[in-house]
Amino acid sequence: NSMSEPAARLPALRENLAQFANGTLANADFVAHWRAQDDLLAALPPRFAEVLDTMLMQVESSAFTSAESCSFSSEDFVAAFSQWLDRAEARLAGASGK
Repeated sequence: NSMSEPAARLPALRENLAQFANGTLANADFVAHWRAQDDLLAALPPRFAEVLDTMLMQVESSAFTSAESCSFSSEDFVAAFSQWLDRAEARLAGASGK
């Protein structure tokens, strides 16, 4: 079941990130989805949650700046979240002994 298999959540997060990247997912929906990953974060070292929280706060704060000003790059966000997923996946794979 998915509760005992945090790694099973990663594909859905990658899909969520892809939607965010191509603009079909609102910042708030993106952040809410990622903030709901308690069991995934519980399976990872605390540093993962700290880093993710910082990234999500940056996405949230960017939502308040006008889209035209583009003081942030969504590509940077996407790259950062993608890297986080890669590291989480590697950590979970190592932890499961596979």
